[in-house]
Amino acid sequence: MTPEESTAIRKRGVLLATAGLCLALLVGSGLQALGDEPFHPRRWILGTAVTLLVQGLMYGLVSLGLDTRLTWDRHFVVTPMLAAGVVLDYYVYLSPELRELVLMVWVVSPLFVAGLAGFRELALITLAMAAGYLGAIGVLIAQGHGLEWGREIQIAITLAIAGLFSGIILERLKRERLATKRLRRKFAELAATDPLTGLPNRRRFEEVLCRELERGDRYGTACSVAILDLDHFKRFNDRLGHLEGDEILRQVASLMRAEVRVTDVCARIGGEEFGVVMMDTDKRGATLVVERLRRAVETHPLLEREGVGQLTVSGGVAGSPEDSRDARRLVELADGALYAAKAAGRNRVVVASGETGDSSSGG
Repeated sequence: MTPEESTAIRKRGVLLATAGLCLALLVGSGLQALGDEPFHPRRWILGTAVTLLVQGLMYGLVSLGLDTRLTWDRHFVVTPMLAAGVVLDYYVYLSPELRELVLMVWVVSPLFVAGLAGFRELALITLAMAAGYLGAIGVLIAQGHGLEWGREIQIAITLAIAGLFSGIILERLKRERLATKRLRRKFAELAATDPLTGLPNRRRFEEVLCRELERGDRYGTACSVAILDLDHFKRFNDRLGHLEGDEILRQVASLMRAEVRVTDVCARIGGEEFGVVMMDTDKRGATLVVERLRRAVETHPLLEREGVGQLTVSGGVAGSPEDSRDARRLVELADGALYAAKAAGRNRVVVASGETGDSSSGG
C-alpha cells in the first residue's frame, strides 16, 4: 500500500468516526427532546462544536502527515479512539440521563480496530475511557446530580472487564492478521524469484522495467536494459551434468549481483539468459557495466571447467529514450543486439542502434 492510499484510508476512517459521533449526538438530542427532561439546545450545539473540533484535529494530523510520526501508534488507531473516548465522556457530562447510549457505543467500539489493535492497545483505550467516564460522573455528582458512585463504579468496572476480554480476542486476530500478511509477502517473493539463483524472475524483471520507463517519462530520466546469455552453456550441461550446470548458474548470478549497483535489478529471465535493468543510466553507461560483467565472467577462475574451458557471456544493450520508450520494444532491441553478439563470435557486447533494430559492437 502506498503512503497516499494509507492517508486516504485514514482520512475516511476519521470522517466515518465523525459521522458516527454526530449520529449519536443527534439521537441523544432527539431522545432528550422527546423525554421528560428539559431540552437545552445550547448544550447540544456545544457538543457538536467539541466533536468537530476534536475530530478536525484528528483529520489535520492525517492531512499533515503527523500521524506517521506516532511510532507508538503505527496504525493510527489508538489516538483517534482516545479522542473519540474524550468526546463520548463529554456526552456523558452533557446528558447524564442518556449515558446508557454512550456506554453502548463504548462496547461496540473495539469492532472498529479489529485486526489492527491488540490487547495492550485496547487495554489503554478501555482504561482511559473508564477513567474519563468516572471523571465525568464525578463532576456531575459534585454539581448535585442524583447519581450513585457505587452503581457507576460497578458499571465502569464491568465494561472495563468486557473491554479487556475483547482485547484478548483482538490480540489473537491481530497475530493472525500479521501471520497472514507475512505469508502473503512470502508468496509474493516466491512468485517473483527464480528458485535456483535467488534472482528476480522474468515477471519481476518486466515489472521493474515498465515502472522505470514510466518514471523516466515522468521525470525525464534515462533507463537501459541489457540481455545476457551464457555462451555454449549446453556444452557445459552435456559434459558436466545438470547439477554442475545449476552450480554454474548460481555462481554467475552471484557474480552479477556483485558487479551491478544495488539500485539496478539483475534477473534470470530464461534458462541461461539474464536481464539487467539499469536505472538512471544511459546506453553508454550501461554498455560499460555490461562489458565489465563480460570481463568478470571471462576471467573468473571458478567458471572454468576442465575439458570444457572458460565460461563466457554475450550481451546486448538498449536504452530509453534513445532507442525506444516501450518496454517490449526495448527488450526486443536488446535481444536483437544479443543475437548480433552471438553471430559475431560470442563473448562480446553489442549495442542496439535505435528503432531500426541495427546493432553495433561495444566494449
